[in-house]
Amino acid sequence: MDNDYPYRLSDEAVRGRILAGAAWLDKNAPADWRQKVNLDRLQMSSGTDCVIAQVFGAYSKLMTRFNIGYAESGRLGFTDSSVVSFVRLTEAWKEYLAETQPDVKSVITQMHRELAKLNEQTALKTKQTTMRELLAGVMDLDAPITVVVS
Repeated sequence: MDNDYPYRLSDEAVRGRILAGAAWLDKNAPADWRQKVNLDRLQMSSGTDCVIAQVFGAYSKLMTRFNIGYAESGRLGFTDSSVVSFVRLTEAWKEYLAETQPDVKSVITQMHRELAKLNEQTALKTKQTTMRELLAGVMDLDAPITVVVS
């Protein structure tokens, strides 16, 4: 696999590069960048299927939009180098993302919770509007209220 890489990085060092790349993405990419990466398509050797391309649309945006060169891209685990191959980077990114991407079930559960909250808020607003309309039929809501205390 990496036999052509005489100065092969340890698995821990490769993982460190992936963690650095993920931290960079956390800072510079949309919050949902992990969900944008399709693990079945992920190929770090591809300018259209690598992590950067799947998040930003093209690997070239790393250089043009963020002014990150080849060496820095390698330190962030986005490209190969003399010490780590695209094969190992792809495997390491897939492993990392499999651990950190929210599973579909938990995302759907969270969406259901948020929808239920919105439904409750909408129902409350509807009740408030209905009460206001009922009161408006009985009295002038904009008129000042006089309270007589004896």
